[in-house]
Amino acid sequence: MQVMIKNVIIFILFLIFFISCNRKVEHLNKNPNLIPTNEIPFDSTYFFLLRDGYIHEDTMLLNSFFDLWNEKSLQMINSNEDKIVTTLNGIFIEIYHPFDFEKYGWSDWKKDTQYKYAILPSEIKYKITNTKLDVNDVFQMEMDTLKAFYTNPDIGNAKKLYDIDPFRKSMKLFLKNDYFEKLFFLDTCCFVNTPISSNWKVYKTPPEIIGVVINKKLNHATAYLRLNSVTIGIELSLENKKWKIKEIKELNEE
Repeated sequence: MQVMIKNVIIFILFLIFFISCNRKVEHLNKNPNLIPTNEIPFDSTYFFLLRDGYIHEDTMLLNSFFDLWNEKSLQMINSNEDKIVTTLNGIFIEIYHPFDFEKYGWSDWKKDTQYKYAILPSEIKYKITNTKLDVNDVFQMEMDTLKAFYTNPDIGNAKKLYDIDPFRKSMKLFLKNDYFEKLFFLDTCCFVNTPISSNWKVYKTPPEIIGVVINKKLNHATAYLRLNSVTIGIELSLENKKWKIKEIKELNEE
């Protein structure tokens, strides 16, 4: 009898807890901006800021989402002085220009200063080898990946957003449906510059760094980028401890 009473009490307490949690989640869904940012209880709150900002075209909610993302990103910038990290960091800073396509030889694309944010990759693929490779080799071969890659390129007045959680999960959940319309909205409202791609769920700011091939002396490299569906190869050399671009060319994939 006591066991039965105990089970009933446990069931009632569980039911009360379940209903309470559901009501709390519903409240957060409808009122994500009411929660102080330093007391966010779970990742989905970030998603609610993004979702509701889009639904209501509320730039304050959207700015809150992206500014929180920027604050977290600034805490991640690399301080690692590992030789490979330093090498890739120097190369990335030299080749990544999301708002200045003239640096890739595209003279018809003038410098863009209207976007508020840029979503940067948080990892980079590379290969250290003295073997001469072309773009097709790079696409087909297995490359090494440097994860937790948080570099600090000059992107003008735009704020840096690294592709990190919980914001990465929020973006993927947000783009699960109606992704074309949502990315188009974020782009045309000048929040983030989204890529021209057949896969509209890709949201990181172009150019996409496909991979970097570096010689074993770590003084020469070829970086492969995708810029608006065009593949670009950039030859670089290390001179006086600084990476410098020697040649930029558009490549054909076979």
